[in-house]
Amino acid sequence: MESNKSRTFESFQMKGRCNSGSPSSPVSIFSIDPVFAQCVSLDSYQVFLQAYGSGEIALKGRYSDHFVVSGTPGLSFGWEIKAKQIDYDQLRMTEERGQVDTSTTNYGAEAASYLTSITEGRITT
Repeated sequence: MESNKSRTFESFQMKGRCNSGSPSSPVSIFSIDPVFAQCVSLDSYQVFLQAYGSGEIALKGRYSDHFVVSGTPGLSFGWEIKAKQIDYDQLRMTEERGQVDTSTTNYGAEAASYLTSITEGRITT
């Protein structure tokens, strides 16, 4: 039987942005926030669409400063864009981990202590 004591985690540092829209025409252009664009590589990004009602919605094109969506006019939908963070696009995080013993950890007490430390002097009665 194989042991499950270690796992490998590999990931790129990803950044995302969410918003919603409702196209007024069959084809709509959505600009990418310039601040978001400064932090990520837009050479290869993903756009995820979710329709909020009956109708169709589809991604028609991805460009460096905008993306194009086509669909049923007036259909509400949400979108999320995911892109690799600049300077992290080739970084892989690999770490071997053993079993972690959490039986002696009191997460409630640690959380209370942390909250007390960050709120000291802020709350007045």
